[in-house]
Amino acid sequence: MKVRTALSVIGLVLATVAIASGIPIRGSSKNGVNSGAPTWLLFAKTASYALTSGTKSVTMTREVVCPDQDVEASLFTPTLNRSGSCDSGTYLFIYQLTSTSTNVHVLIGKLLNFVADSSLPNYGVMVCDNSDPTNGNTLELCTNDPTGSLIPNITATVSPTESLVTFVVPNFPTFKKGTAQQGQGLTLFVLTQQTSPVPIHYPTITIQ
Repeated sequence: MKVRTALSVIGLVLATVAIASGIPIRGSSKNGVNSGAPTWLLFAKTASYALTSGTKSVTMTREVVCPDQDVEASLFTPTLNRSGSCDSGTYLFIYQLTSTSTNVHVLIGKLLNFVADSSLPNYGVMVCDNSDPTNGNTLELCTNDPTGSLIPNITATVSPTESLVTFVVPNFPTFKKGTAQQGQGLTLFVLTQQTSPVPIHYPTITIQ
């Protein structure tokens, strides 16, 4: 039992190091294109509001997307008691941040049924990857840095229970402004698979 416990601890440490070694990047068009927006855009971006901790302050807007392109109301035969949901229970929570603070820890917590996967990826930075209004996505919050060359050296660690992702952001570059829907700022995301589409379980977001 002691050997097994020790191996588990070593495995956890190695997993944390692997996750923290770089920040995964996901392109906005992976979630759907403009013509299909009714199938993937569940909640458009919110009004901006401030997250504060001590002397640090971050301005944030949030958006919710159905990456399986299954907004309930867009289905051929929607289920009424699932109205306002992603039918599969797969939710993509997107947060766009601007700030002049440095060395900010962004904590996205109370994640439900989240299993970190940097190859998918289901956490990281969302970038604007296709500006073609016909075949691309210009309607989703994203960081206007298609190559990722301007993204700072962000690290991400996942808690042992996988209910919390902590992004350490050394600084917030002034990214080029995108469309009105893409916004402007560093855009983080987490993708969760809920056991049931409703009620929607929203993660928390705080800074340190």
